[in-house]
Amino acid sequence: MTQALDDETYDKEVCVRADGEAEGRRKRLDGEVYDRDVYILAGGEVKKRKKRVAKEVYGTSHKIGPDELARICKGKPKIVFIGTGQQGVAELTEEGRRYLETHKIDYAALPTPEIVASYNNCEKRKAALIHVAC
Repeated sequence: MTQALDDETYDKEVCVRADGEAEGRRKRLDGEVYDRDVYILAGGEVKKRKKRVAKEVYGTSHKIGPDELARICKGKPKIVFIGTGQQGVAELTEEGRRYLETHKIDYAALPTPEIVASYNNCEKRKAALIHVAC
């Protein structure tokens, strides 16, 4: 797989590339700019993050738990990348960790500016939750 920072061919399994081009609190994914949190599913589809899932359970969108992870793991990724925000404020809950461990899914949780290179360089089937702000 190429590093997906240019227009070269990339792994067919992953149809969306994070190119790391930040514009304030926005992220550019496969050439499109997103100013809100997104999921990148294992098949490459980008979807708006449904923050209400976390807010209903934890009272904040800065907690990522099993209900939300179940949504992004439907495509059976081998690894989930979690962009925790510009300053790393969002976090994976203990229940979320257990969900991933139970389903034998690896994960990496890093501040959003750092997660892009990890996502792009990973050759495994992958999914991501990108928290744009904070």
